[in-house]
Amino acid sequence: MAIFVMSVQMGPAFGPLIGGFVTENISWRWTQWVILFGIAIVLTITMLMHETYKTAILQARAKRMGIDGPPREERTAAQSIKFFARQTLIRPMHMTFTEPIVTFFDIYTAFLFGLLNAFFAAFSWVFENTYGFNLGAVGLTYLGQAVGSIIGCAVIIYTSKVVWAKETDRLKESDPNARLPPERKLIIAKIGAVLLPIGLFWYGWTAQHNVHWISPVIAEGFFSCANILIFTCALMFLQDCYGAKYGASAASSNTFARYLTAFAFPLFAIQMFEGVGTGWACSILGFFSILLIPIPFLFDKYGERIRQKSKYQPDE
Repeated sequence: MAIFVMSVQMGPAFGPLIGGFVTENISWRWTQWVILFGIAIVLTITMLMHETYKTAILQARAKRMGIDGPPREERTAAQSIKFFARQTLIRPMHMTFTEPIVTFFDIYTAFLFGLLNAFFAAFSWVFENTYGFNLGAVGLTYLGQAVGSIIGCAVIIYTSKVVWAKETDRLKESDPNARLPPERKLIIAKIGAVLLPIGLFWYGWTAQHNVHWISPVIAEGFFSCANILIFTCALMFLQDCYGAKYGASAASSNTFARYLTAFAFPLFAIQMFEGVGTGWACSILGFFSILLIPIPFLFDKYGERIRQKSKYQPDE
């Protein structure tokens, strides 16, 4: 999960780096060729990948062995449309407005995703106008975000594979079926919630003519690390709370909310930075991020009680 989330941030971090030098030294049209080459590589890798969906694997295995596979529910066309609408449209929207866990983490991660895309638009403006960087140099500043993403990913992997694994083993000594409470995983989100406004205020008030450019680049790392800590833990928390049966619907709700803000934030990001300046633009976003800090703390304290009242109890 951490690597998946990291890839969301690493692509846009390395894209401007490559695109900046390509545009500066060859032509902006060659940025499209670079993308096409990347697509060709990814599609080739995808075609060589093996099936991972459990039901499809079992059905293929049964077919090879000449036996009946897992039972498949037969539906008419109308029933299939109704099932599709209920599973992929109605349930996620219903969870958005009736499940507090889904609602508040939708708000939090939507803000994070919008913030991320707003900064992709604003980074170039800040370093070009404040420090006079050319396209290639601006692309290099995105490495701060890449480093922050890698650090955040490493923290989550270590915590998951070492800390949480040991805690789970201790629980299973007394009960083989014991699971780590979902709320335990919010510890990393709480750390990220505190780091996020620090990174925003740091970036905003050090991206100035009289401050060395390395300071806002380091602040990018703090912001990016906080982003990946909160985002990854939010997805893991939703999955643990709602299980295999309803987790996908919770994730769908979250994805819809994220991409709404990803579309909206870049529309006003540059105008906001131009209008109020880098310091106050980041401060406005920082103050809003402070308002969101209590979310992981409150669910850490009251999450179990809220889950018990949920209409979408996961399968044990």
